[in-house]
Amino acid sequence: HRIGMDLQNKLRALHYNIAGQPERFLIQFPTLAQKTYFTLGMRDRGFLWNRPTLVNLAHKHDDIFDVAKAASEIKREMAKIDVEEEMKDRLPMVLFSNR
Repeated sequence: HRIGMDLQNKLRALHYNIAGQPERFLIQFPTLAQKTYFTLGMRDRGFLWNRPTLVNLAHKHDDIFDVAKAASEIKREMAKIDVEEEMKDRLPMVLFSNR
C-alpha cells in the first residue's frame, strides 16, 4: 500500500489524473492519443506500462523514483507538441469489439 501511495502521489504531483487504490490504479488520459504517447514513452524508457498499474513488494523506492522521472519527462514532451497530430497514424487498432 505504501509503495503504491508513494507512486500515486508522485504522479499526482506531475498533474496526472489517477483513479483507483494504491495497489491497483490507472492513469486516466483525456484522449487515446495521449494515453498511447505515454505508453510508448514509458516503453522507450524501459517500463512496460498499460492498464492497470499493479504495485507490489517487488517494487522498491528507486523503482518509484525512476517511474516518476520517466513520467515527468513524458509530461514535458507532451506539453511541447501536438500529441493528437503526432499520434494520428500510431493509435492502437481494436482487434475485437462488442457487437
